[in-house]
Amino acid sequence: MNEPLTTGQQKVFEDLLKQIQQAQQKVLQQVNTTLIDLYWSVGETLSEKLSPVVRELHPAIHHVL
Repeated sequence: MNEPLTTGQQKVFEDLLKQIQQAQQKVLQQVNTTLIDLYWSVGETLSEKLSPVVRELHPAIHHVL
């Protein structure tokens, strides 16, 4: 049961490991892309919603400065 792997078996395990590593890399890239999309959307929403508030505060802030 504890016999060494044959060259063919070793190759199969190396191929499987490579597939797993490639899948992990792909998942990380997809997560990063999704997070960038989320952050962009959050920033866009904040900009749209807060822009009128900033414009309203601008004269008051300018007066204080």
